[in-house]
Amino acid sequence: MNSDTPLYILDTSIVVKWYSSDREADLDKAHDIFDELLQGFIDVIVPDLLIYELSNSLLKSKKLSDIEINEIIERFYSYLLSIKEVNSTRIKFANELAYQHEITTYDAIYLSLAKEFSAPLVSSNPRHHKSISQIQVINLTEWKG
Repeated sequence: MNSDTPLYILDTSIVVKWYSSDREADLDKAHDIFDELLQGFIDVIVPDLLIYELSNSLLKSKKLSDIEINEIIERFYSYLLSIKEVNSTRIKFANELAYQHEITTYDAIYLSLAKEFSAPLVSSNPRHHKSISQIQVINLTEWKG
């Protein structure tokens, strides 16, 4: 990651749009993020949890085959983004956020990373990420790049 490049945390609601247009809104903005990542205009951090969520979404909601999903996941690992382990420190903070703000721990993991790295979280489901002081959440509909 380059310190001069804008840093963002992405949640699964963004990444799934890179692979499936079925019942998805704001595809152009999601693909803009993808293009900016590939061109090195932005840096991206995601939790390792995203891999599980993405696989599950592609399997259950998008009805892709295991072969298609495995190819997607393999490609995903090749992109120049940083995948962070959900370690004990991160899960403790996420659980704290989840408890205090009555959200799921899954959603709180993304907020935890946003806080840790002082980076905005980009989501197409911002209602899952309550307004928490000092953590910026950008709705995909407002993406300007």
